[in-house]
Amino acid sequence: MSLFIRSVTHRVLFALLLLSSGHLSRAQTIRYVRQGATGAGTSWTDASGNPQAMITASATGNQVWVAAGTYQPASGQSFSMKEGVKIYGGFPSTGNPAMTDRQWTIQTTILQGNGSQVITNNNNGLTVAALLDGFTVKGGVSVQYGGGMYNNNASPTVANCTFSGNTATSTNFRLSSPAYGGGMCNMTSSPTVVNCIFSGNSITGLGTGGFGGGFYSNSPITLTGCLFSGNKVTGMAPGSGTGFGGGIYVTGALTLINCTVAGNQASGSGSGSKGGGVYVSAALTMANSIVYGNTCATNPEVYSSTSSVIYSLIKNITTAVNGNLDGATDPLFTNPVAATSAPTTTGNYQLPLCSPAVNVGDNSKIPSSFTTDVTGASRILQSVTDMGAYENTGFTLPAAANEVNATPGDCLMGNWHHFYNPTGNKLVLAVNSANVTISSLTITGKLNDKYGAGLVNMLNTPFGISKNLYPLNRSWTVVASTAPTGNVAVRFFFNSQDSLDLAMTSSFSGQLSNLILYKVEGTDAYNTAATGYIEYSYAATADLSHYTLGYFQGLRYAEFQVSSFSSGTLALSSPVILPLRLIRFDASSTHCVANLEWVTADEKNVARFELQSSTDALSYTTATVVAASNASGEQKHQLVLPITAPDTYYRLKMIDQDGQTTYSQVLRLISNCVTDIITTYPNPAGKRVYIRGAEAGETFHLYDNTGKTVRSGIIGSSNHEVSLQDLVPGIYYMTVEKSGALIKNSKVMLVD
Repeated sequence: MSLFIRSVTHRVLFALLLLSSGHLSRAQTIRYVRQGATGAGTSWTDASGNPQAMITASATGNQVWVAAGTYQPASGQSFSMKEGVKIYGGFPSTGNPAMTDRQWTIQTTILQGNGSQVITNNNNGLTVAALLDGFTVKGGVSVQYGGGMYNNNASPTVANCTFSGNTATSTNFRLSSPAYGGGMCNMTSSPTVVNCIFSGNSITGLGTGGFGGGFYSNSPITLTGCLFSGNKVTGMAPGSGTGFGGGIYVTGALTLINCTVAGNQASGSGSGSKGGGVYVSAALTMANSIVYGNTCATNPEVYSSTSSVIYSLIKNITTAVNGNLDGATDPLFTNPVAATSAPTTTGNYQLPLCSPAVNVGDNSKIPSSFTTDVTGASRILQSVTDMGAYENTGFTLPAAANEVNATPGDCLMGNWHHFYNPTGNKLVLAVNSANVTISSLTITGKLNDKYGAGLVNMLNTPFGISKNLYPLNRSWTVVASTAPTGNVAVRFFFNSQDSLDLAMTSSFSGQLSNLILYKVEGTDAYNTAATGYIEYSYAATADLSHYTLGYFQGLRYAEFQVSSFSSGTLALSSPVILPLRLIRFDASSTHCVANLEWVTADEKNVARFELQSSTDALSYTTATVVAASNASGEQKHQLVLPITAPDTYYRLKMIDQDGQTTYSQVLRLISNCVTDIITTYPNPAGKRVYIRGAEAGETFHLYDNTGKTVRSGIIGSSNHEVSLQDLVPGIYYMTVEKSGALIKNSKVMLVD
């Protein structure tokens, strides 16, 4: 490094340190508030009792920490936020708490109205840098505009807050005197609202009506992770009193992400009421959200001119496309309250374990900064987010080699009883209650951690099956004290990892419909003393000899019917074994190409090998075909292939001369190579080949099909020439590297 470069670098670092130090000094200015305190706010022991005084004294970059308690402005006054100041509630009321001690759902910090709006931000220049986080805003009253919070030309960030019991009322029947937004009213404002609850707020419009019992905005807005429940709008003017948007009213575009709108009501004495849950005059966009159980005269759930709804549920509106749940689906809220009871703060709109809205959202629609639900719990507890404002753990599958007693947990959805172990919510089996007394069943699920040779023949000899079986490591057992009165539908649950495990230890061909479901007579599907079995194959309709495939909360299930209960599992029936003996099959990577090698014995009467690859261990394509040697003794075959994905699965399809086939085990090759494709031309090539798509200074390597480097050098131009003189005809692989990492590759065919 030259002296000049070092000097510049040091100046840059010094400048960055100065900027960083200045930022830290501002961020470290914290003012403390505790109910009843009389200090200057410099620490918890010197805390102030006046949050507004601390907000006013703060500058951009400062923070105000407010302990649990109730705080009111002076009579007829409101609190006001300040640009660049972050205001946090939810700290313990005693001790010397840190930020990590904050629990706003338990240590409630209340901003209580006192004859006016609780918070008024009127032309005070607020942007997203102004934050209100972790408060309950309640008891606000207003003439027309926003009982809880009123934003006029102010767009702060509001997170983890509850707005409840706030009202806005117009004072007379003049046409110019409607009421807006009981919980929050936004005029020419687009605040960022995340993980907030609007519950039990109301507006009464004596003029042209009321708009937005819980929330109102006359500008486009996005609401993320919020609950709107038990809010009410009433329009009372004779002949003209309209009530629009019991939960939400927006005159611009509205986007809802992971929101729940339920139990809200809109009513009107004049031209009626519309949008009991949501009223949007422009476009509505919804993802991972639920609008259910609201009421009004017209469009009780949603009123919107246009809408784009994905991975959501709107009662009686959505159909089962674009990830949506059918509108007839009940989300099974824990304790919903009738919308006619609004305004009310009662009701519990969390999703229970067996809700069909659990684990069926779209993770890609969640902003990267949105990591918790409305309770502060992790937003994605399993691999897939839930619909709505609350996240439930959802069901999982047993993951340890032990007996899982599923009897204690019975999650009912329709006629389906989902039996699971409450410790970890481990789901085993579901039984339809038609034709069977559920209370007479004892249900267990067994997990066996033995794969490969330990299980291959486990289901062979006892049943006279003339083929090997590769069963899943999970099985069920049902013992009934009362016999069913007819055929009973049953669902056996498994996941993609089960399929992958099976593929890694057997000749699994990649299609789940190739699996066979075995119901074994006895109390253990792996019991070699069992006396018989029933074999179910895949079909479009489940019956006593066929199963269907489906999904529940992101888990796969095989649904079948039984006339009596015992035990069973899913298994793969292996193909007829060829005379060929595969001694070993190996995969490794060198220079970001895959080296595949296999050794056989007794290769006579074998026609060819097809080397197949996959990126998901389910769908395979043939990468290349290799002719069999048809010689006695051990035979070795080697191939190199360019790596085109970071995670690749390989298997051999071995075909004899009569057309019979069998498969090798599946090999998995993980690589951190980046693999853009360069162009090599002409291809097939003769005495030279040109590289297009590489940059000057990058390094190229040419490998033969054994992985040996036969050419290498530095790229000199955008059409770099590589001599192939003296190389034998065949398949070669070209790679281009930069700083030692593969960035591009290509296959080259050399001919005479």
